[in-house]
Order: sequence, then C-alpha cells, then structure tokens
Amino acid sequence: MEPTSAGSVNGVDLETGLRPKRGELAHLPQVEYIETMGHSGIAAAEEAGHRIVVLDSDLAAALASFRRGFEAAGEAQIPALSLPAGISCAEAVEHLARRSRGEGLGPDEVPSTTRFLVMDGAVVGVYTVRHRLTPRLRECGGQVGYSVRPDARDRGYATLLLGAARRFAAGLGLDRLLITCDPRNIASRRVIEKHAGEFLDEYDLEGMGRGVRRYWLNTEG
Repeated sequence: MEPTSAGSVNGVDLETGLRPKRGELAHLPQVEYIETMGHSGIAAAEEAGHRIVVLDSDLAAALASFRRGFEAAGEAQIPALSLPAGISCAEAVEHLARRSRGEGLGPDEVPSTTRFLVMDGAVVGVYTVRHRLTPRLRECGGQVGYSVRPDARDRGYATLLLGAARRFAAGLGLDRLLITCDPRNIASRRVIEKHAGEFLDEYDLEGMGRGVRRYWLNTEG
C-alpha cells in the first residue's frame, strides 16, 4: 500500500482516518451515533432529517442517483441491495415487497426486508434484514447487510443503518442477528463492534480466496 500524498494512503487521511468528501453528496453532514435507553437513537436521527423508509415511486430519481453513485465509484454491486439489472423504480418497489412477503424466492433464499436511509431527498444508504437463517447463511452472508453510497461514507451513516436494522429485527421478534464481514474490511468491523457485536469466529471460505468474520448482534440496545 503506497502513500498517495504525504498525509494520506489510498485517499484516506492518516491523521483523521477519513476520506476527503467529494461527489454529489459532499455537502451532507457527519452524524453521531448515540446510544439511548432500549435502542440506538434512530428516532432522534429521524427528527434531524434522516428518514428510514420503504421504497416508493416518489424515490425514483433518488434511487437512480444512488445506483449511479456506486457505478461512478467503480463498484459494480450494492451488497445490501439485490435488484435485477435495469428494472425501474416501480418494478423495484414490487420486487422488494415480494421478497419481504417470501414470494418468488430461490431454493436457498429466505424472506428479507429492505429499507432506505434518506437525507435531504437523497438516498444515502440501504439495509436488508433476512428474517431467518439457513445453513449457507450461517456460514457466509448472515442476516443483515448495509451499504452506504460511496460519496456519503465516513460520516456515521453505516452505524445509523445498522442501528435501524437492529430495531426492525427486534420488531420481527428476533433476539439477535448473525452478521458477517470480510476480515480485511476494517470499517465494517468497527461499525459492528460499535454496536457491541459479539465476536463468534473467523475462518477462510474454501475455494473463495477470502475469509469471513462472524458476530452475534443483539437486537435490543
């Protein structure tokens, strides 16, 4: 890993550990994750203008911009958002609703619910909660995923999303969630550990050339 300047490595400032804010969403502020009684301060965040919402047709332009933000950063996939390529917002609304109801699933898929983090009219991030585990998901994948648009990262949104996912899972009656990450993804590890994730294990995935780090995460704060 070679320094790109005297004070940064791969675009990350060595003193602050953050990337410079660039792109369409560079104006969005940092948010602070606050633990409160019972849950994670999501209500306070919503009052401040951060909304966790179900996708609807009013978000068509914002969803398109969200997807373009990943493409512009050279990221071909949005890990927490499983949508067929090229579908419209209206089709995406129905696709996600069907998955939440457990309709049209593949042989190793389970019902899952997806919600979006919206700020100032822009879709900033997304989380998906799987309603149960399978043997394959226990090994790799887990029950919850979250993604933040590249030009809105390093501002606390991933931590906010995971808090919202925990609250949703509690509403499903789940006491805890299995969450996984790549051991090399230090940012994701920090988010999980900020939510008091209980380390389970870490191992290499046979034939995949990478490892997985697993945690249990209580749904109650």
